Amino acid sequence: MRYFFLLLALVPILSFAYLKNQSASEIDENSLIDLADYKIVHVKSVENIAENLSGITYSPDSSTLFAVINNPEQIIELSKTGEIIRKIAMQNFHDTEGIAHIGGDSYAIIQETSRAISIVTISEDTVELDANAFRQFNISTALVANGGLEGVAWSVNTGLYVANEHSPNEVIHLPLS
Repeated sequence: MRYFFLLLALVPILSFAYLKNQSASEIDENSLIDLADYKIVHVKSVENIAENLSGITYSPDSSTLFAVINNPEQIIELSKTGEIIRKIAMQNFHDTEGIAHIGGDSYAIIQETSRAISIVTISEDTVELDANAFRQFNISTALVANGGLEGVAWSVNTGLYVANEHSPNEVIHLPLS
């Protein structure tokens, strides 16, 4: 659960990283997200998940949430009310920390210590994913143990953003090509 709150904390960091690269004349004040306008209205425990729930993303195509668990590695599809719809086994993934819906059936999954990003396909009949069956790329090697990739977000306008936990703390932008 602490990783979910880490993802919530990542939003202002990404906003700052975006704003840091913009000149004052380019910033449209009306398009900024003011987190002060948001409030927690409901907290729901995910039944039968004891620990290691790491990243979460929403798919508007299925109107469901997809979350990764990092030990044992698996994906959980959830209703918007937090009920488990299905579990997807993951083979040849290690230390999965984040998932981002890219569009349609495509998702980006990050692995912390190997600093690997996999672009996978999850359809409504997917029951298992094998990392070796999908496009995967690495962002150099981790500089310290358990200090690699921790969060991932997707923007249809600008591409993929990945957070590195520490040593160094950084947000990595992989732009659309």
